[in-house]
Amino acid sequence: TGLADPTWTPTLSNGSGRAVAAQPSANRVFLGGFFTSANGNSSDAKLVAVDDATGATVPGFDAGASEEVFDLAATVDKLYIAHGGPGGRADVRDPVSGTLLHSHLTDGDVQAVTVSGERVFFGHHGEFVDGTYWPWVFAIDRASDLIDAGFLPVLDGTAGFGVWAVHD
Repeated sequence: TGLADPTWTPTLSNGSGRAVAAQPSANRVFLGGFFTSANGNSSDAKLVAVDDATGATVPGFDAGASEEVFDLAATVDKLYIAHGGPGGRADVRDPVSGTLLHSHLTDGDVQAVTVSGERVFFGHHGEFVDGTYWPWVFAIDRASDLIDAGFLPVLDGTAGFGVWAVHD
């Protein structure tokens, strides 16, 4: 109907939600941001999986997010997370358990993520990814989760706060 569902009420406390991603074919939605608890559970701070019909916390998912989440993207088999914090991080996690599969460290917040074909694109406001010069935007291969060395765009000008959105 396009109307808000008043029965879908996940609760995020002491902060804000910034990102939403639905996992295809899994009846779960991931919520990320800068909050201290979700649905009354403090172990779900900053990132939680909730049921797409009820908003209740999905048991068994624990990403242990220690830094705020700016953006999320989900596929059937992976959850991609754009983290802030000291430096920043682009994480790849198992969408069922939350287990960390791969992480890329940056020298500035990772603020955006999107999946397009066989690549995952991340926007950030730093200049380095895993110690290599990769300013403002980088891509990883979906199969290996490794940096795609073939993607190194040249962005003219001053990025300032970096790339805040990437879209397919």
